Amino acid sequence: MSRKNHKIVNGRLLQMDKQYSDLKQNQKGQIAGWLYEDYRSIRQDTRRDLDKAQFAELLENVYGKIQEAKIWIPYRAFVQYCSGRKNHLRKRFNREVERLGKTDGV
Repeated sequence: MSRKNHKIVNGRLLQMDKQYSDLKQNQKGQIAGWLYEDYRSIRQDTRRDLDKAQFAELLENVYGKIQEAKIWIPYRAFVQYCSGRKNHLRKRFNREVERLGKTDGV
């Protein structure tokens, strides 16, 4: 049985049940880059891990960049992706800080 899950919004045909995995590889790379850049800037400002309010702010900032780039993905799919990446972002940031700390001390 066929399901129609496309709608025309602002003259564009959009898939309404799109998932993060449906994006093109370069779009995924852009989003991952924006996510880490914003995460890193917040962590450097606060010097501690993000709380819920800061994480929500991070999501809003990155989703704004996604909309500016005209990449369409439902907000819920984006939030689901980001929630799964929290631990990865934290570990990557800690590795980066550790690596920079070792090169400064030498």
